[in-house]
Amino acid sequence: MKKVLMSLAAVAAVFAGCQKPELEVAPVEVMDSFTATVENFDATKTAMDGNHVVWSSGDQLAIFQGAGVADLYELANGYEGLASGAFTLKAGMGDDFYGGMEMTDPRNVAFYPYAEGLAAYSEDEAWVVSNVTLPATQVYAENSFANGAFAMVAVTESLEDHVLRFKNVLGAVKLQFKGSSVVKSVALKGNNNEVLAGAATVTAHDGFETPSVVMAEDGATEVVLDCGEGVQVSKEGTNFVFALPPVKFEKGFTVTVTYADESTYTVEATTANEVLRSGVLVMPEVTLPSLTFSSVSSMTDVELNVALEGYTGFYGMFLMPGMWENVKMYIEYGYFGFSDILAGMMGSELPCYLYEGQTYTGKLTELGIAPEYFEYDMYNWIQPNTTYTVGIVPVVEGKVEYTIEDVKLFEVSTNSFSYGANLALPEVTVEEGYNETLLTFAGSEEVTYVKYEIFKVENGEVLPNTDWTTGEPIEFPTEDNYIDAVTYEAEYDAETGFQIYVSNDYGVEPGAEYKLCVMLVNAEGKTSLHVMDVKTLPIPYNNDLQVSFVGALEYDDLTNSVDAVVNVPAEAVKLYYTFMNTRYWDAKQISSAVVSIVDGSTGWEFVDLTDATQVVDGQVSFNFEVGTMNKYGAAKVGVHVVAVDANGKVSQYVTSELTVDKYVPAE
Repeated sequence: MKKVLMSLAAVAAVFAGCQKPELEVAPVEVMDSFTATVENFDATKTAMDGNHVVWSSGDQLAIFQGAGVADLYELANGYEGLASGAFTLKAGMGDDFYGGMEMTDPRNVAFYPYAEGLAAYSEDEAWVVSNVTLPATQVYAENSFANGAFAMVAVTESLEDHVLRFKNVLGAVKLQFKGSSVVKSVALKGNNNEVLAGAATVTAHDGFETPSVVMAEDGATEVVLDCGEGVQVSKEGTNFVFALPPVKFEKGFTVTVTYADESTYTVEATTANEVLRSGVLVMPEVTLPSLTFSSVSSMTDVELNVALEGYTGFYGMFLMPGMWENVKMYIEYGYFGFSDILAGMMGSELPCYLYEGQTYTGKLTELGIAPEYFEYDMYNWIQPNTTYTVGIVPVVEGKVEYTIEDVKLFEVSTNSFSYGANLALPEVTVEEGYNETLLTFAGSEEVTYVKYEIFKVENGEVLPNTDWTTGEPIEFPTEDNYIDAVTYEAEYDAETGFQIYVSNDYGVEPGAEYKLCVMLVNAEGKTSLHVMDVKTLPIPYNNDLQVSFVGALEYDDLTNSVDAVVNVPAEAVKLYYTFMNTRYWDAKQISSAVVSIVDGSTGWEFVDLTDATQVVDGQVSFNFEVGTMNKYGAAKVGVHVVAVDANGKVSQYVTSELTVDKYVPAE
């Protein structure tokens, strides 16, 4: 069942035994359907709006039709979310006769939720449902009690009456938590060990008389609300609702909240509280205390951020690696007590007393060491690239005694370099070259200078140091794990930015991949590390060197040849051209062929542009035979041309294509 308005409660009861009639056989007619309505909560007992219960998909009833054994009925489709619904027979107990205890006054007695083993009988103008179990663990439902946890019972005026007017057996307790914690579970226990769950017997009446429940004496005295993976409490407030039997908590009750990290927080109500049948006991809002810890590390200190909710403040201490285990050992063997440590913590600049919701920000070096026998010079012994422990004891208003269990431990680490600047990588323009690549970084008012280094990549691994990663914080390269044993650095201009030439000055090679490690530094000396992918080209291109075709290729079907005319720049000293049926040619093959020009293994046709007879008005004409490549039909021919300057740098290749019909030699 789904509850529109939910709450939490605490309850207790005493089991009263009852004498049951002997087992007999009673003839009963099984009806196909019933109509079931629910009882509203007593509005005077709750401040919640919409104080009613509605049916949910899958809800099941145990209906005793004049017999002591129940039939199973389930909510029909279309009645979800309504306070009145039709229930249809899902499973009967046999033919026309059922085994069960005789009802001296046969009625239709219904119980929610259905459970195996329920039994019913009539007694002294009342109807009793036995073998009831109220769960000690309930599943959290938003603004409601758990589905199936809120027991109800109904008795019709006669067997012919098929309208089940349910009455609530239980009450509810609503706890209201505020804050930012994630809650895994909430446990409720009476301070006088009142029975709240377990075996129970429910007595119902017809008409307006209310039902009652008697709990077994050996029942559970604690009920747990299971929140699964965790419920995020909101600052506006989140409700946690328990379904409980009517009970008076003579000495109040205690609520234990378990957080996602398995730590707990306890709230105690010391005055008497009572959960009434069909009522909701609404408890005052409680802010769940939470302590959020974060840190930003540099080389020789760590900036701490501690946000508190529901605490008055906290004590803090800072420990060397492994020291906490020694502290616990000293306490265990009685060398000193935890109160001594706490006294030392009080002697530092903390405790820090805050108002709810405030944040404390301070340096690790300000926490101090406690007690006095930990004598260290904080400013000298904090080392880079080292992990330390921070112990924090949250202060609860009015609490005087603390134990070692109250300490919350956090690990913090210093860095090899002073990280924490959070500097974004400025926009960068990349110009790739043969054995050099130019990176131009845009200006930045936050960056004062840069440090950078180059790493070679082969087969996906960064060489020569294969353990090097791209995360932050990270130890900057040492002399044995980068190409050149120098860390390059330069001033960073706020307007013009900075340029890095990845060239053979760094030992780079043509056609290779590299990682560029760039460390940006701000005015305070704090840094941010960025890693970029950089590559060099396998071809020494000269982007200013350009060639182009003059007009289209022309095919001479008499000679089966193609004529081409190309514009060449004055800086060019050589011209290479080749052709191929373009069906077998792709960009990768062309690039490989251009590389053959660079290394001198070319099979391309060659024109010496230093020969004045070869160049006419800046143009070169050439002719080549198509041969027999198109003897079987039309073919598309691609002509590729590259120019080379005096420094051996090449132009980007240009291509012109022509479709040649089937060649038929002349007779």
